[in-house]
Amino acid sequence: MQTFQIGDRVRFNRQFLQSTCAYTGTTPQARGTITGFWGGDGQMAHIRWDHRYFSDSRNGNAHTANLEKCRR
Repeated sequence: MQTFQIGDRVRFNRQFLQSTCAYTGTTPQARGTITGFWGGDGQMAHIRWDHRYFSDSRNGNAHTANLEKCRR
């Protein structure tokens, strides 16, 4: 499992996308920056998404097991 830090650029990993059948649409294209952590052992990440994919706000959360670092 990858370790993440505040400021890391992330996206959803392939295993998560396949398990939710998210092959197309906005979810596989989502990119964002980690702004904080919460939950037991900091396993949940606060993310500032680049676009308003999931709501009117760009802020969201995701379990770190479902994320991977982006190159850009």
